[in-house]
Amino acid sequence: MGDTLRIGAHEAVTIRRSDPDCLELEARYEPHGSPPPAHFHPGHDERFEVVEGRLSVDLGGTNESYEAGAGFAIPRGTVHRMWNGGAEPVVVHWWSTPALQAESWFRGLAALQQSAAAAGSSRPDLLAFAAHAAGHRDTFRLVLGNSPLLGSLFVGCLGGIGRLLGRSVSAGG
Repeated sequence: MGDTLRIGAHEAVTIRRSDPDCLELEARYEPHGSPPPAHFHPGHDERFEVVEGRLSVDLGGTNESYEAGAGFAIPRGTVHRMWNGGAEPVVVHWWSTPALQAESWFRGLAALQQSAAAAGSSRPDLLAFAAHAAGHRDTFRLVLGNSPLLGSLFVGCLGGIGRLLGRSVSAGG
């Protein structure tokens, strides 16, 4: 344990514990981030404790801000996104229960982010991301235009194209 994975242009997670019951992370959100895509987790619940800074959270369409010492939970199926739009770093302890494929999801995001950085981009290849997301449907579901169905169609179609073209995490995006 202890692997630190850069999963976005402004986000990194350190694995503190990983077993079938729980993936425990410490997440670091660098300043001036932007909201990720809205999504939900169909098979696991998440719990967070803000250790440092102020985290912005869109939880089911309601915007909240959580400061150091605050905790909150996101039940499975709840659409959400979180980021640090402020000027100071944010550190959060994060638990996903049960773990399902959450560790594999984050490791894949880190590989996609590394490929993007090597190509001079801050965002992963869209087809590779969709292929990765399609393979982790128990862990992550994209929501587009407030529609989980539209997100599933988008990921399914683009993920299939990505797989056909060899755009996968193992292929380097």
